[in-house]
Amino acid sequence: MTKKLQETAVVSSSRAQDRMYSICADIKSIAKLIEEIGLSDFAANLVEILRQQVPFDCALVLVYRPEQRPEIMLDMLAHENRANTAKHYIGGAYLLDPFYIRAGSLREPAFLRMRDIAPTDFISSEYYVSYYKHSHVADEINHLVPDGHGGVFALCLERSDALESFSDAELAQLRAALAFVAAACRKHAALLAPVPKREPDAEHLRLTAILDNFGRDQLTRREYEVVHEILRGHSAASVALKLNVSVETVRVHRRNIYAKLGITSLAELFSLALKAVYSGKL
Repeated sequence: MTKKLQETAVVSSSRAQDRMYSICADIKSIAKLIEEIGLSDFAANLVEILRQQVPFDCALVLVYRPEQRPEIMLDMLAHENRANTAKHYIGGAYLLDPFYIRAGSLREPAFLRMRDIAPTDFISSEYYVSYYKHSHVADEINHLVPDGHGGVFALCLERSDALESFSDAELAQLRAALAFVAAACRKHAALLAPVPKREPDAEHLRLTAILDNFGRDQLTRREYEVVHEILRGHSAASVALKLNVSVETVRVHRRNIYAKLGITSLAELFSLALKAVYSGKL
């Protein structure tokens, strides 16, 4: 065997060994996850399996339930403002979270990326500044999974600005993992003790009422409808389709809305809405 062939054989053997180690590590992680289904460390083990496939440095696992504030199952936010971030989110910012809004009408598991579903100018909004900028999040994806009992698991995987955004190949890997994540989450929900029927969360209802009331006194009925469709993440074209008007009519309404509210951009609209929620005034 020539020296070149020997070197090639060594490299091939090394790669095969690396693959075998990787497969063994994956099997061990999956076995550990199976053991934790229905138990307290389930979310942490699920996140760790995904981290072995695609690196990320922050993770948050939530459960969204009707008429309740989000429940935090796992908080792995790697930054100094993590306590304030969670406080701001549960304190009302979740109402403007594009993922939370999508979860409200979700029927099937979904893989979503923030930059693909967020409204235009979202990164300039108060929501982004109060949550994402302070937490230094550069990219975020979510696996959203209905649990079969009225709730939705939200598996949020984030990269801080210390890392690059997820590549197309990495996004494809994470998207391919959706079926696995969904099956694990649903089995976990099935093994948990049944969640007793809860009274609506009074604080959630109060925060929702504040947001619902936003713009009601200053705007016409149609302008109010346009504002709240925009806050739910709809584009001008989407709002036009939903309200059965032209896109130009929506743009006219938007100009009038900005003038009445004393703002000049969509980012300011989000900022104003979030300030209304935080002020606590109906």
